[in-house]
Amino acid sequence: EPDVRQVFDQLLELAAQSGVTGTIQSDETGTAVESEEPPLPPLHQKAFDAINEGNYDEAATAYRTAIAQNPRDQLAVAGLAQVSLLQRLEGLDAPTVRSTAADALNDVDAQLAVADLDLSGGHVDDAFARLLRVFAQSDADGKALVRARMLEFFEVVGADDERTIAARLQLTAVPRAETAITTGERSPNGAYAFWIENPSPVQRPPRIAKLLIDREREEQLELRLHGIAAAASAQWVNEKLVLVRVPWSRHLRSDVLVDVERAAILSVDSARLDETGRVRDWLDADCRHQP
Repeated sequence: EPDVRQVFDQLLELAAQSGVTGTIQSDETGTAVESEEPPLPPLHQKAFDAINEGNYDEAATAYRTAIAQNPRDQLAVAGLAQVSLLQRLEGLDAPTVRSTAADALNDVDAQLAVADLDLSGGHVDDAFARLLRVFAQSDADGKALVRARMLEFFEVVGADDERTIAARLQLTAVPRAETAITTGERSPNGAYAFWIENPSPVQRPPRIAKLLIDREREEQLELRLHGIAAAASAQWVNEKLVLVRVPWSRHLRSDVLVDVERAAILSVDSARLDETGRVRDWLDADCRHQP
C-alpha cells in the first residue's frame, strides 16, 4: 500500500539521520527484501516487519518497548507516531469523514480525523492549519487532544521540516494589554516593548511559549511557539526588529526575526545542533508570514 511504503521511506530517512546504517527494503509487491548492510536494532526490525505484514498493533508495541528502553530513541518516537496514524486511518471512509467534519466544525474528534486524512494525503499545510484552528476554538479538554495530535504530526512530518517549523510559529494580532509597556523589555528608542511567557518545565508536551510585543497601538503582536523543549529567549536587534531564539529540542533550534512595525516574520534560520549545542548544519527553512 502507498501509505506503508511512505512509512518505510520516512523511517529509513530518520534512521540514516540517527546514524543507523541498517536498512530494509520492499519490492514492488511490498515484500521485505534483505539488504547486505548491518541489520536494524531488533525492536526496530520487528516494527518494520509488522508494518510490512499490516500488523500495526504489533509495530506500535515494538516501538513503545524501544522508547521504554531508551526515551531518546528518536527513530522509535517518530515510528510510533507514524504507525499510530496508520492505525487511525485503517477502515476509515474518507468521504464520510470529511462530510461529518464539514457539518461539525466544532467537533474536535471529527476535525482531528480530517487532519489525519490531510496528512496521509500529503496535504501537510492543510493538516497543520486545521489543528491550529481547532486548538484556538476548543476548551481545555479539546486543546489537550489537539496538542497531543500536533506533537504526533511534528514527528510524522519531521521536526526539521520547514512545514513543521512554520506550523510551530503562529504570529497573530491580539487586543493590547494596558500594563504591557511597563513590564516588557523596551526597544532601543523606547517606542516598543516585548516580554516572553515561557511554560513551566513540568508542563506536558507540546509546551507553548508566547512572545508578546506592545506597539502602542490598539493591538499587540503575539508570537506563539508550539512544542518548545526549553525556555525561548529574545533580544532587540534595532528599533523595530526582535530576534527570537527557539529551542525545539536538544538538537534543533530556530532563530526567528520579527518586524514589529510590519507585523511580520522576516526570516527563520534553523540549525541542527551537536551534543555540545554547537551548530552542526543549517536548514533551508524560510517560514515568513504575517497576521
